[in-house]
Order: sequence, then C-alpha cells, then structure tokens
Amino acid sequence: MTRSGYPRPLPSQWRLDEERQIACDVGHSSARKPIVGFLERMGQQRERVLETPLDNAWRLAEELSREKATDHRRRLAQFFTPPEVARFLARLASTGRAPKRILDPGAGTGILACALTERLTESAHVDAYEIDRDAADLCEQALSHAAKWLETERGVTLTFEVRRDDFVLQNAEYLNPGLYTADVGSKYDVAILNPPYFKLPKSDPRSMAAQSIVHGQPNIYALFMGCAASLLEPGGVMVSITPRSFAAGDYFRRFRRYLFSMIVPEAIHLFGSRRDAFRGDAVLQENVIIRSRRGVPGGSEVVAVSESEGIADLNASEARLVPLRDVVDLASTDITLRIPANDLDDAVVEFLRGWTSSLNSLGLLVSTGPLVASGECNSFVQSRARAQSPFSGCTTSSHLLSGGQLLPTVRCST
Repeated sequence: MTRSGYPRPLPSQWRLDEERQIACDVGHSSARKPIVGFLERMGQQRERVLETPLDNAWRLAEELSREKATDHRRRLAQFFTPPEVARFLARLASTGRAPKRILDPGAGTGILACALTERLTESAHVDAYEIDRDAADLCEQALSHAAKWLETERGVTLTFEVRRDDFVLQNAEYLNPGLYTADVGSKYDVAILNPPYFKLPKSDPRSMAAQSIVHGQPNIYALFMGCAASLLEPGGVMVSITPRSFAAGDYFRRFRRYLFSMIVPEAIHLFGSRRDAFRGDAVLQENVIIRSRRGVPGGSEVVAVSESEGIADLNASEARLVPLRDVVDLASTDITLRIPANDLDDAVVEFLRGWTSSLNSLGLLVSTGPLVASGECNSFVQSRARAQSPFSGCTTSSHLLSGGQLLPTVRCST
C-alpha cells in the first residue's frame, strides 16, 4: 500500500490481461454478476489512477470545503485556487529550464504543486507547507497520487514532503536582510504560491520577525512572498497570485524595496473582475498574478503584461511587452509597481514621468473610498481637456463622467 491508501497500480496491459483471463474462466451464468461487479471496480480504479494530479487535488479541495465550516476556512484564509487559474500559474512557472526543486507554501490540498507536476518531463522534488492538519493530509494524498500518475504515464519520478509547519516562522530568518546569507540550506528553482491574505497584529511572532521589511500592521501574504523569494536559487522563478495592495503605498514600501532587491518581474496578469478569480468562495479582491526571476536587472528587460476580465477569457488574453522601467522604477524611493495594461495606461505613465509637480506641492490631497456626487465634497477639479489635466489618464471608479466632462475626485486642501 502507498501513503495515499490506494494499492499500487499495475501497468495497464497487466490489468487488461488479468480481466481477459477472468472472463475466459467464467463458464456459467451464476458467476457473471460477481465478475461484472469486479470488472466495474477495476474500471473505476483505473479511472481513479488516470485522474490527472490537478483534477484529483481539486476534487479533494471540494470535499474539504464541504466538510469544513466556512468560518474556519475564512479564519485561515483558505481559498483554493480554481483549476483554470492553477493551470495558468503552472504554465508561467514552466517557462525556461525544467524544475528540480519546487516550493508550494500554503499549499492547501496541493492544487498548485499538482498543476505544475502535470508539466514535468524530468524527475523533481516538491516541498509543500500547510498548517491545517486536514488539508495537509489531503495534500499528501494528492502528491502521492501525482507521483503515481507521473510514474505510470511518463516514467518520471516525483518525491515530496508535506511540512506541517508555519512557513513564515520556519523561514523568518531570511526576512531580515541583515541576517540573510547566500548559504541557505534548501534552494528552490520554482516557487508557486497562492498565500493566505489577512492582516497580522503587530504582536504576532510573524509580524515581529518581519518588522525590518514591513511597516505598521502587515498582511501575511507579503511575508509569504518575501520568504519564497529568499529561498530561490539564482535564476529561480516565483509565480504568485496575491492582492495588488503591495504595489504602492507606505505600508508596503519596505517590503517592495526588499522584494525587488532580489527578484525581477517578468510577467504580470491582471483580472478586471474582483470576484471571478475565486468566485467559488465569494472572495472580493483585486488580484494580480506575477512571475518574477531571482536576479539583478541588466537594464534592457521587458515585462509581459496581460489582462482578462476573469477566468472565462483567461487563456485568450494576449500579453504586451512593456519596458521594466515603466513597471517598476528601482531607482526611486517608493519603488511603486505600475502595471500598464493598455495604450491609455502607457500614455499615463509617459505623462507622469515628465510631471515635475506633486499633489502635495499643488495643495491637493487624494482620498480613496466611495464617491459621493453631492455638495459633501469640498470641490472637484473639472477637466475639459484631457491632454492638459494631470488626472486625465486615470480611469478608476473614483471618476464621474457627466456631459462629456471628466470629473476626478480630487479634494482641495485649501
């Protein structure tokens, strides 16, 4: 017996020969019913063995979702990656050399690792981290199935270890740039992750371990990204699906400086819908998929930027190549991540690059949140000519379009 609980599958030809022999040995009708049942069971077993690793991991995730209370899963931020998204991430992670050591932190039932194993053509090892005991058990079962599938279908060997430890605490020493050294015990050439998303109290041990790279109350997904990037070998690839909140702002400034000192973005995918990427769990979040490579930029890199409304048009999305300097300015103090997904975004980036003023120098304050189209706002700046307005390229929900006039929600401080 294997760790998954399934008997080791026989080669398909052996199974067929065994079934034919049993059928030949049956000489009277009284034995037909048991034999028919046996053949049906053999067929079901064969179908289960041939079930792809991703399909198997997703089925286990659905079973776990039905058994676990929604509150329990939300408390752990346990939202499983839909198969379509998992395959998209696996495709991004498979670009380049064949992976030998794969990291899947916050693995759940192993959906992302299993999606990547389907693309393996050479032997590899997977380390999966999962602190939920039930999910970890199913992850081990899913990876065991993946190992059988690869051996049966491709003659490829897969080894794995499911670690039931807190991924951040286990690797917290690498979040401190002062302690980081190149001599890390385990190096990975691929990290693929859908980390949990929730804020940590400042008193949380994980917050305290990451205080040198975060400000205020950190979100745990940033710590996962930081740890995973630290564990990559030179040239290693990290593919993640996370919220977009780390792309700008003071809270993530230290984190961005730390992250982009180690990795270089190569591909970015945006979702137009805030609901569709995890529609089964009713998650409302602006998500972004990023593939980055461990290393230092050489100056001529480009980033493949694509977007889709949701999952249905995910594989139909087309990437456009954008210079790295238009995506992240590593020389700036903010190191803001920009994601120009279309020609209008390009025009905005180009305009802002030549803008010498800041909102503060103009006596303006920007406030995010719901827009109230009434006299409650102190004033609005009305733009009659888009080319002359510093806000003309903005296309966010904080704009009103009235009678052909673009009205950005800028509040004057005077």
